[in-house]
Amino acid sequence: RGPNEVTELELRESVSRYWTIDDIRPALIHTNVPKIPGMPPPPLDMLDATGHLRMHAFLLSAHKQA
Repeated sequence: RGPNEVTELELRESVSRYWTIDDIRPALIHTNVPKIPGMPPPPLDMLDATGHLRMHAFLLSAHKQA
């Protein structure tokens, strides 16, 4: 089971209840590949040159109103 993927709209709706959103943009995150017994390895095209898993994500900048 992987991370809970959300759309940009879902992220915006959730965060904007508590924060003022300055920017949301597409990004890539790099993470270690978990070693879980029985889990197949990820496809090679999802790994970077150092063997880290690349996943699509969002980079969000926000602030609290004073």
